[in-house]
Amino acid sequence: MSDHPTPRPMPGPGSFGQRRPDPQAAAPADDPSQPAQEVADPVDGGVVGATGHPEVDAVLASLADLDGRPVAEHVSVFEDAHDRLRGALADAGNDPAGA
Repeated sequence: MSDHPTPRPMPGPGSFGQRRPDPQAAAPADDPSQPAQEVADPVDGGVVGATGHPEVDAVLASLADLDGRPVAEHVSVFEDAHDRLRGALADAGNDPAGA
């Protein structure tokens, strides 16, 4: 055992006597300023049904086999999905069928 106590870190300027928020502390469940925490049902694997938009449905279908791919390929699959969804969103206002 040491004769000297372990030094404590000094507070920074302007923080003397103030408590810092604990980043690990959970927000109260009924706090409306915090986003709701939703968890996908592990039984269904978060599978989404048809959206009614063929381009979006095709992207979702391309993600369905992601579990069977090596992790190294996931980034390129997500990048492709992102590009295709951005294109579908950009073209959404130009759809003559929706007019």
